[in-house]
Amino acid sequence: MSPRPPLPLVTLAPLACLLVLACSGVEKPVAPPSLEPEAAPAMLEPVDLSCPGCNLIVLNMGNLRADHLGLMAPAMGLPDLGLTPAVDRFFAQGLILEQASSPSGATYYSATSIATATEAMFNGHTMREDDASSIPSLGSERAEKWLEGGGRWIVLAALAREGPLLVDRLPTLAQTLATAGYHTMAVNDWIHTGEHVHLDRGFEDYIDLTDTSRTGPHDWTTTIPVLLQVELVLERLSAHRQAQPERPVYLYFHSNALHFPYPHPSDPEVLVARHDGPELFTQAYRQQLRAMDTALGRAFEELERDGWLEDSVVLLYANHGLSLGEHGVLGMGKATQPCVHAPVLMHHPRLHGARRVVAPVSLVDLAPTLYELLEVEPRPMTTAHSMLPLLAGTGPYERPALFGRDIQEEW
Repeated sequence: MSPRPPLPLVTLAPLACLLVLACSGVEKPVAPPSLEPEAAPAMLEPVDLSCPGCNLIVLNMGNLRADHLGLMAPAMGLPDLGLTPAVDRFFAQGLILEQASSPSGATYYSATSIATATEAMFNGHTMREDDASSIPSLGSERAEKWLEGGGRWIVLAALAREGPLLVDRLPTLAQTLATAGYHTMAVNDWIHTGEHVHLDRGFEDYIDLTDTSRTGPHDWTTTIPVLLQVELVLERLSAHRQAQPERPVYLYFHSNALHFPYPHPSDPEVLVARHDGPELFTQAYRQQLRAMDTALGRAFEELERDGWLEDSVVLLYANHGLSLGEHGVLGMGKATQPCVHAPVLMHHPRLHGARRVVAPVSLVDLAPTLYELLEVEPRPMTTAHSMLPLLAGTGPYERPALFGRDIQEEW
């Protein structure tokens, strides 16, 4: 074989220039970023998280920002704002999921996805404007007014009451636990998380606090202070224990207290909404968060005093977060990190120290995780993945990707 010919001088010239630059102290070209995937987080120490027959108390605090919790802000490189001392104390010895994502920044999607363990684009609800405008039932003057004002969510929620939806074929967490013998109870505060969107299915004892007598699409929120909402939850738990002490209970509480408009920080008779700008909006939100924490602290004290914590899993999460001006968004319903990053905290009777999970997880997988934890057989059509092996340190989390759907886009 003949020897390879030498490189021509025109080819060697650029190489010589690079050598001169390197030796002369001139800044070298920056290497492109590596395309190699990051190493998976180290697996946690194994622990038995099975809790067959345990009670399940679920607290869904919609619009709760993860970075406003003292347990989570420092892990995100942010200061603890001191807004949630009661929540921080109660869950300090429990599971803390640092990177949980909601399937949607909009409640109509996220609540359905979490309750049925299905992805937001497949659960049968729709909120797209073109879908709403094509529905012939929108003949009423009231419905047209809502649609013009951007209240298509409310219109579709109202239409859902007129007939079956595809989502009715998907079993809910409440239906599955009721089949397993649980006494299922709910105290619900918002139209997109309860009977108005067919998410009351499976609850034996259901209370809806939504005030549907008010006229505007964003007025359909309770006027009941969050402390009184919590008192109602505690009353329901007490009534269950007196009537059926041997039967496990699943209680679901959704509070809309962190949904705007908020009471003005200096005048509770004045309401603060998005048009007031991010600074005042943020102040009012944080004041409302303090009120929510105080109310939850009352609940935690009574749960401990009455012995519920000995045989109960207590799960606190937000079905989505809230943007306080980031990316030009004030509110929710968008696929931005503040909107879809959701706090997830769990008290477990067998845990006596903080257990932080740093791997990204999806709220779609909450229900199958609870089924495995409670040793309840999931009903058909559940296609999500249990997080329990990840949380317990016994195996991998099988979800290949996180994705979801919001009002106008998918991610």
